[in-house]
Amino acid sequence: MRGGTGLVAVMALQRGMNFVLNQLLLRHVDPSVFGLASIPLDLLLNTALFLAREDIRLALGRRTLVALSSNTREFRQFVNLSWVPAGLGPLVSILSLALLPASSVGKGAGEGGQDPGALRQTGLLFCLAAALESLSEPAYLLCQGCLLTSVRAASEGLATLARTAITFGLLAWVLPQDRALVAFGLAQVGYSLVLLAVYWGYLLYVGCKGKEKEAARKREKNDDAAGETTPPSPPPPLHLISLHHLLPGPPPSSLTPWMEPSHLSLAVALTGQSFFKHLLTQGDKIVLSLGSSHYSQGLYALAQNY
Repeated sequence: MRGGTGLVAVMALQRGMNFVLNQLLLRHVDPSVFGLASIPLDLLLNTALFLAREDIRLALGRRTLVALSSNTREFRQFVNLSWVPAGLGPLVSILSLALLPASSVGKGAGEGGQDPGALRQTGLLFCLAAALESLSEPAYLLCQGCLLTSVRAASEGLATLARTAITFGLLAWVLPQDRALVAFGLAQVGYSLVLLAVYWGYLLYVGCKGKEKEAARKREKNDDAAGETTPPSPPPPLHLISLHHLLPGPPPSSLTPWMEPSHLSLAVALTGQSFFKHLLTQGDKIVLSLGSSHYSQGLYALAQNY
């Protein structure tokens, strides 16, 4: 319940930060610059992340790991499959870089008084942000599988605050007007880095404590065997025994496949459905990217965030 409340609070925070940032940006940025960052570049980011992780998220989202030890077959197979987006993310980002010059971003050089080099650099930064964010996906999926929604709330909330602060700070005091677009790329990289730090920082902390908790459980068993009754400690939501269990590795049995076949087949089966969903959710940005100026895109983005 507390984790769900945190997620609702994060959604409200994101909407509030977008509203405040829009008000501040109106005094510092041309609408064409805001349109470039909010429509074609954001579409590039969302598409790269979608291609890298959406099917695996849907397949593993139905699996729970609560109180399941990290040395079990189910846990190991879950971790192995969760690393697939981390490998696909950089590859998809490299492909996005190859397509960037032919996209509407590459065709917008000079619009809004922006240096053409700044457009290219911002595209690179958005692709880098997609690759970095995909590296946090294994940790995200583990936290979701263990119902640790409070970790997600903390990571996304801090990342949103960091992105807002970086964007406004760079635009107001650091970057000149002809390079204002770079602020959005740097802010998105900052967002991804905060996600990485919070998710993996939490899992590393739990992993370091895992051995201590395992030793405490063994002492409880020894006390019970000696006739001393001690109340058993409840199992934690994430029962992580060792840090190396966070990395891909073979299951306990050599006859067991590295990844659960039913999860793989489900991910493949959901590909078409999730792709259609992506077209629906990003359809307005696709149409605007293909058929309108960056100035019009900026006006649309401003109105959308109110």
